[in-house]
Amino acid sequence: MLTFKHNKWRLIFYIMKKIIFGLVALIALFGLIGVTNAIGPKSGINYVKVSSCEQVGADVKVSLNNGPKFVLTSTTRDAGHGLRNYKLTCVDSKKYKVEWKEVVGNNSAVIALAASVVKPTATLKMSKSVYYEGYDFVVFEVPAKSDSAIVKTEIFVNGELRFTGKNNSNYSIMTDADVAYFNGPLVNAFAKVYDADGDMTQTNTVTFLVYKDTSSPTATLTGKRSGSDVELTVNALEKETVIRKIEVYFKTSLGGSLAFSQTYFGNDKNVSKTFSGHYYDFPGALSFYAIVYDMAGNKVQTNVVNLYN
Repeated sequence: MLTFKHNKWRLIFYIMKKIIFGLVALIALFGLIGVTNAIGPKSGINYVKVSSCEQVGADVKVSLNNGPKFVLTSTTRDAGHGLRNYKLTCVDSKKYKVEWKEVVGNNSAVIALAASVVKPTATLKMSKSVYYEGYDFVVFEVPAKSDSAIVKTEIFVNGELRFTGKNNSNYSIMTDADVAYFNGPLVNAFAKVYDADGDMTQTNTVTFLVYKDTSSPTATLTGKRSGSDVELTVNALEKETVIRKIEVYFKTSLGGSLAFSQTYFGNDKNVSKTFSGHYYDFPGALSFYAIVYDMAGNKVQTNVVNLYN
């Protein structure tokens, strides 16, 4: 037979047990919440062996069993494990790394935030800052990087679109252009680069000077004669551009007839050219002069030399 004393202790034990179970439940609940927040989205790294691996921007181009190559993209997608961000990197020529991280909250807003919105990076480069009209060519160079392929490059000169290039790589070099194509002595240029994701970035602005060379080269003509044989030497100097052509004329009473000609296509600023020829052994003097042209079209006529036997 149970006494009141026994029932009292049984009641106290029952109440304490309920309190303890309640506290344990609360601790477990708060502990679970804390663990979930601390852990956050799941992530991991996997390695995949392939026949070949080539890094293409943020993506990888691979082949399996020595088959055709195809591109795997670094993007956000559900590959059967829920929505994840995937970053792909070639570890070597036969292996790539997959870094993945779960996207928390499967909705369009989260997906939009998780998708690539990184603009490409690009720089407009030029070899120098001063160019000569009629002689120089400007070479525009646009190194660019993106998390996807570069698909188009535009170059604007003085605010006008002058060049458009479609590129399939992350490095685009635009063709050169004669400086006579531009307006004004002071020229500003920048580029816009577009990637396959539709992102665009504008490069830095470069400023260069188009200088019109109006100064003529300087030149002298010397020579010697032995009977009907003549030897003529032209010494020419150009300060701004380069020497383009030398013409030597036989002077007559009617003016002059072209006797010798030499065209230059290099970067020669200082030229010394000797011409040799055979003329009838006229009595008296054989007279010659030369005309020297620079790359800007400026010209100068030399002194006249009179060659006697």
